[in-house]
Amino acid sequence: MLYVTRVREEFTQDITKRFVEQNPGYDAIACGVRHSIRGEYITLPGIKFEMLLMPLFYYDVYLIRHGDWARFELQGDGGYINWAMYGSRYKREGNIVTWEGDAAEQYLKCYPDVAKANSPAWDHYVRHGRKERRGWPSHASKVQYLADYPDVAQNWNADPYLHYLKHGRKEPNRIWPE
Repeated sequence: MLYVTRVREEFTQDITKRFVEQNPGYDAIACGVRHSIRGEYITLPGIKFEMLLMPLFYYDVYLIRHGDWARFELQGDGGYINWAMYGSRYKREGNIVTWEGDAAEQYLKCYPDVAKANSPAWDHYVRHGRKERRGWPSHASKVQYLADYPDVAQNWNADPYLHYLKHGRKEPNRIWPE
């Protein structure tokens, strides 16, 4: 059984490393037990681990682009047998792995009160920012904002997030996409 454990540990580490090598500009995380992930990420098709006389085992694999925000939480047992991550932009604390991304920096620059309070950007946004109509400046949200409001796309030549901050949030019909 120890041999099987070692082989699965090597497998998870190898697949995450391989995906990062094949996708420069991304970090990878693979997990075969219960977990949750939110933010901006790409879900890859499940990767199966097969070994003679052993049950089939599947790993979920995610790619997180450098500069995007994501939060992954392992809810099952830890150890490389069940999960692994590879890359250069993540922070790990116990069973929680986060990618702060460029959006967090922009959020703190736009809201100096949050930066001054030394509050993590995403936590502030989830707990307070949404209710206060503060937008989260991710790339996907910017693209969606321009799609939702073609007048902004035609007449605004700067960052769509800045349009929302200066004008959009004052208009009751303009909503920043999640």
